[in-house]
Amino acid sequence: MKSKNSGMTFLEVVISLGLLSIFSVLIFPTLKLSNNLNRKISERSLVERDVIRMLNIMERSIEKANTIKELYSGKNYVKNGVAIVQDNRIISFNITEEFLSKNSDEGNVIFLEIPRSNGARIENIILLFQFIENRLIVTQGEIVNGVVKISNSDTLYENIEGRFKRKKRGVAIEYNIESKSLKEREEIKGYGNFNIF
Repeated sequence: MKSKNSGMTFLEVVISLGLLSIFSVLIFPTLKLSNNLNRKISERSLVERDVIRMLNIMERSIEKANTIKELYSGKNYVKNGVAIVQDNRIISFNITEEFLSKNSDEGNVIFLEIPRSNGARIENIILLFQFIENRLIVTQGEIVNGVVKISNSDTLYENIEGRFKRKKRGVAIEYNIESKSLKEREEIKGYGNFNIF
């Protein structure tokens, strides 16, 4: 009786390994490229999500801005609850009449009067957005004895430059975001309407 050897010969193993290595050499760069592309798309998605979130916050705040009745130093320079100022200092001080007297049609700071109800009474808050030192800083203030006092300040985003421009019925928001991980710069534009009655 003859025994049949059902194993692979040495030549078949060498040919199989050779084909497998050729396939691996061809497929590895494709997998690496696919992985890098997937990482860049994920990073871009995160940046775009943050950009949309920031723009929505600023647009909603501009739309909520309205003239408040409470008086404070420099109020006469604020129109429709909005003032746009060019100032190259980080705002961490009381808002003065001198600061608000720089109100213009274009600047790196937007000053917003926002009336807000807590159910029992109307509270007035002051909100400022400032593009400075490659950051977007949001600052909240309150009116105390006729002076706007800063109560909170926080950086919303880094690696950003921008401007606010007064338009006839609102404010244009223009900013550039630099993504260090993606090594690219993106220009974003938004618009917030004034709340005019």
